[in-house]
Amino acid sequence: MKLSIKTKISILVFLVISGMMVIVSYLTINRIKKPLEEEIKKKGIWIVTNLEINAKECILTKDELMLSTYISNIKEDKSVLYAAVLDLDGKVIVHSDVKIKKGVKLINVKELNALMENKIMYFQPYVDVKTKTDVLDITRYIVAKDKKIGIVKIGFSKKEVEEVTREVSKIIFLISVCATFVTVLISFILIKIMVRPIEELTKAVRLFGKGKLDYKVLLKSNDEIKELADSFNEMVDSLMETQSKLTRSIRDVSTLLNVAKELNFSLDIEGIGSVILYSSREHINASSAVLFLLLNEEDTNLYFNLSTGYADKIDISFDIKSKFCNYLISSKKVERISSIRAKCDDLENIEKLDKLNCEICMPLVVKEKLSGILIIGPSKTYLSYQDSDLEFLSALMNISTVALENFYLHTMSITDGLTKAYLRRYFIFRLGEEIKRIKRYGGGISLLMIDLDYFKKVNDTYGHQAGDKVLIEFVEIIKGISRATDLIARYGGEEFAIIAMETSSEGAKIFAERIRTIVEKHLFDIGNMKINITVSIGIASFPRDAETMQDLIKKADDALYRAKNSGRNQVCVY
Repeated sequence: MKLSIKTKISILVFLVISGMMVIVSYLTINRIKKPLEEEIKKKGIWIVTNLEINAKECILTKDELMLSTYISNIKEDKSVLYAAVLDLDGKVIVHSDVKIKKGVKLINVKELNALMENKIMYFQPYVDVKTKTDVLDITRYIVAKDKKIGIVKIGFSKKEVEEVTREVSKIIFLISVCATFVTVLISFILIKIMVRPIEELTKAVRLFGKGKLDYKVLLKSNDEIKELADSFNEMVDSLMETQSKLTRSIRDVSTLLNVAKELNFSLDIEGIGSVILYSSREHINASSAVLFLLLNEEDTNLYFNLSTGYADKIDISFDIKSKFCNYLISSKKVERISSIRAKCDDLENIEKLDKLNCEICMPLVVKEKLSGILIIGPSKTYLSYQDSDLEFLSALMNISTVALENFYLHTMSITDGLTKAYLRRYFIFRLGEEIKRIKRYGGGISLLMIDLDYFKKVNDTYGHQAGDKVLIEFVEIIKGISRATDLIARYGGEEFAIIAMETSSEGAKIFAERIRTIVEKHLFDIGNMKINITVSIGIASFPRDAETMQDLIKKADDALYRAKNSGRNQVCVY
């Protein structure tokens, strides 16, 4: 059976107090009993002495009647059980009990010898068999002129002593019971007060074992248990802090894993930027955030931006050659605005940060070049961001720079370095994928093959640099009037291809005519002058005009050849 500390201590206190009360009762009763017994003894000695004096005269005068009177008077005392006068052989001369006749021997040899040893008086206590009462038997010689002439024998009952002792015992018992009860009750209350801290501590440990870490032991005492409770609370606080950090770390890792997955599937700069922007703002609970990105490696200004939490459109850019940007490149770490102010004296760009309510600045450095800046506004939760927020952003920064570097590498591998149109290799890959898609799910595409008319004359007349400017500007025009789903590729030197998604031959012809018209009217800036050029366009559609990719390219090329042979600056459909 499981007993609590409180119960064990209560039982121990009860046993100790009960034992002490028994001992005290025993000592008290004995202390009362002994004086009473002494009084009985004194009284007995006095009666025996008086009887001895009176008996001496009666024996000398041989007056047995008077002796009987003396005996009868003594017997009137209730404490006297019997009284007798005996001869020296112990035979009865006169006895208070009439049933005991004269001549009956009441004292044996042993008693006579004991009396002789005590010379005058002999005391013998015993228990009466009939009444179960303690009796004090007093025997004394009757001496006349230094000669023993008889024996006086009186039996005194200790019943009075026993009754007094019994009454005292009852009183002591009642007092002991009451005292024990009161003492145990007080002890129980005191023990409860003393044990309560231990019970509180036990309860806290039990709840702690069940995972409830927010329970605290609050004690008002000032002892070792209080110190133990304080140590327990400190341990719980430490574990709660550790748990909070661990929970935050798990949340951070989970978010970073999701960000990494999303970045791996993001194929354009806007997709990458959106993942970085929204994941950072939501995770650290920022009120606003803006991300400036470098669209390509040739740019020198961070002007393209994605933002959230701002009411107005942001019209701010950062020169990547400025002191501020150079500082970010050298630090390569997430910093608070207070730290940037203290270390960077580029006031112009610091003012820009203030306009954006910047609290934290996260640089995105790819190959020692600043490719982006994430600016975080004030926190919604705290007066200032925690160190754990900066640690998360640092991890996010590392993942984001890798994603941007991969994006730039991927872009370089599939785009033409001059015009930024897709390369022929990527064009062939995408065209094949679209044809597979159409064969499986249905739909259609149109292929536009475009050739710049007499482009060789531009190179020969104005130089290759002028020709490069024309190609660049031409692609910008095409991108400006194309849909986001259309794919523009540089197929050859001055020959380009456009995959018009989900576009019929009729739609492709309208699109091609628009391109031809805009290019014809456009003045191309080649530096010191502006010139006009024209384009010839051939169109073929899948699956209407071809069954395979090679066949589609050939038929679009045939249509282009026919447009060129028909006088150029025109659109031909296969």
